[in-house]
Amino acid sequence: MQKDTNIEAQELLQFAKNSINNKDFQNAEKFCQQLSYRFPELAEGWYLTSFLAMQTNNPQGSLEAISKAIELKPTYYQWSIHKIHLLMNFGEQDKALELAINTSRKEIDNAKSLEDLALLLSKFQYIKEAKELYQKAIVLNPKSDHLYFNLAVMQNFLGEIEAANVSCDVAISLNKFHYNAYFLRSSLTTQSVSKNHIPELESLLNARIANPIGQAQISFSLAKEYEDCKDYPTSFKVRKLGSEVYRKHMNYDFTSDISFIEKIISTYDKKTLIKASNGFENDEPIFILGLPRTGSTLVDRIISGHTDVLSAGELTNFTHQMIGMMQEISSNPNPSRTEMVTISSQLDFNQLGSNYIKSTRPQTGGQLHFTDKFPQNSLYAGLIHMALPNAKIILVERHPLDVCYAMYKQLFTEIYQFSYDQDELAEYFIAHQKLMAHWQQTIPDSIHVVRYESLVSDIESETRTALKFCNLDWQVQCLEFQNNQQVTMTASSSQVRQKLYKTSVGMWRNYEKELAPLISQLTRAGILDNWSTEQKV
Repeated sequence: MQKDTNIEAQELLQFAKNSINNKDFQNAEKFCQQLSYRFPELAEGWYLTSFLAMQTNNPQGSLEAISKAIELKPTYYQWSIHKIHLLMNFGEQDKALELAINTSRKEIDNAKSLEDLALLLSKFQYIKEAKELYQKAIVLNPKSDHLYFNLAVMQNFLGEIEAANVSCDVAISLNKFHYNAYFLRSSLTTQSVSKNHIPELESLLNARIANPIGQAQISFSLAKEYEDCKDYPTSFKVRKLGSEVYRKHMNYDFTSDISFIEKIISTYDKKTLIKASNGFENDEPIFILGLPRTGSTLVDRIISGHTDVLSAGELTNFTHQMIGMMQEISSNPNPSRTEMVTISSQLDFNQLGSNYIKSTRPQTGGQLHFTDKFPQNSLYAGLIHMALPNAKIILVERHPLDVCYAMYKQLFTEIYQFSYDQDELAEYFIAHQKLMAHWQQTIPDSIHVVRYESLVSDIESETRTALKFCNLDWQVQCLEFQNNQQVTMTASSSQVRQKLYKTSVGMWRNYEKELAPLISQLTRAGILDNWSTEQKV
């Protein structure tokens, strides 16, 4: 009898799985109901019920079902991971983090579960804990190149540069086609003529890499190492090759980016922003804005050196909360980017501010203030002001040619897609500068501008001014930013562990001939007019 019952339960499970896979949700629901009614002690049935509820937009049902599955089979940790994802998707960040931490403390003997948990904890910026989970997973699966690479990423974020180098080397020894590992390894330290990976990278590139992303990664790695060795012509030639390959295989509508910026300027004019008075009253966030490679990470490390400030990193929370609220009020399920700007102006900005603060709580609840340095927040400075009128906004600027070249030489993959072509890069930079000038004109009291060149020239004076703007008292340790032990999860995480240096100022001059198209466009647009003569073309 027991045997027949088991067979029947397994048949129902299979019927439910097949129906879900075929998106036959009506029959899938019938099978899941039979499972929960006839076999309530079958954990797998509750998991399928949870998965089906998630597919049919029933978040509460999904959470209840997976909780029952976990009660019945608490050591099957993939289900706990499933529940963590559900909690995150439904905005229960605090509960998701609590479950992730509690689960990570279990005696887990499955490398996949350890890896999935590590990834989740890294999203919450629990980098040390994520690193330890990757190390445990490697013990169980020592031949996994991607585990060693993920470990290297965590080590880099923690400032453990030598350890990250070793982990990259191991990943490459296990898989010579792990292009991410080559790319990360080249970025960790400054290479020299006597010690570099140039022959190895050249050999890979000459072997004709079929994957365009892989080819771009190796090209950018090689270009970086040539630049470290001061072979600038070869560096630019290799980087240009990588940029062209990557841009060619990219599905990107450049005109959409420009139209988006223009629509933001016309929608959030001075009259609109002055009228805004119902934002959420909270002064915790300090937004550090600007294009990538402007020096925003340096500013973040300086400000977060203060005992009252936590560095929360590059949070995407504001964008996610804004989009989520727009979806609730929009009748169009697929609005264009310009239509989204119009929809955003109709939001309840007090609620947006409240939602943003609440969403950051798992990372930011323990300090009086926190920094959010997600570069794309610069597009939304006006919206941030309307949602959080007491928030401080620091805009970091740098010589346009240094910024543009620094972006051109960085492989961003899925974001900043305008940066792989000089003409597109110049046009975007011009539009972005117009938007930054707009924000400074419309909300001048909420924005403080820091120029990178001034900062590295007189760090104490610039730091005192920035701290005063943020209503923070003077603390001398802010100047010792290289000793700041807080995690930094950016492309420049290894550089900010070093003492202040000025070698990146005027770096574009090594490529003045190669950057002629970019320089010409910026000059015609007057972008270079307000910069010192020693930095101007």
